[in-house]
Amino acid sequence: MIIDHVGLAVGDYQKSKEFFSKALAPLGIGLGMEVEGWAGFGRGGKPEFWFGEHTERQRPMHIAFIAENRAQVGAF
Repeated sequence: MIIDHVGLAVGDYQKSKEFFSKALAPLGIGLGMEVEGWAGFGRGGKPEFWFGEHTERQRPMHIAFIAENRAQVGAF
């Protein structure tokens, strides 16, 4: 990855954490850390994808995650 990490604002922290926990699990990405209202997801203990709850959200936002194979893409 050429960027160390990415952070974005979400409208509902808990719902977002539940969604991303389920959606990213097939890609081997999990919740690695929570700090001061921010959740950090990544592989191997390195959080690279962060979000926190804020009233102003970024729109539009495009984020892509690496999949090792088509089966992971389908599971995602």
